[in-house]
Amino acid sequence: MDHTERMRSALRGKRVTEKAMFGGVCFMLGEHMLCATSPRGYLFRVGKERSAAALPRPVCQRLEY
Repeated sequence: MDHTERMRSALRGKRVTEKAMFGGVCFMLGEHMLCATSPRGYLFRVGKERSAAALPRPVCQRLEY
């Protein structure tokens, strides 16, 4: 199962929409990005208040755009 199908499975039944973005699929909650998938992996929006806790994890890195 690829990243996008795995995310669709995890979000099944939730009120999210999909939009092509970042070379993959962005999952939107209302007008806000919740997460995204691409051939390279996953992107999760955690917010400023949670970024300090997320960044020390070995698989996490800040998105530079």
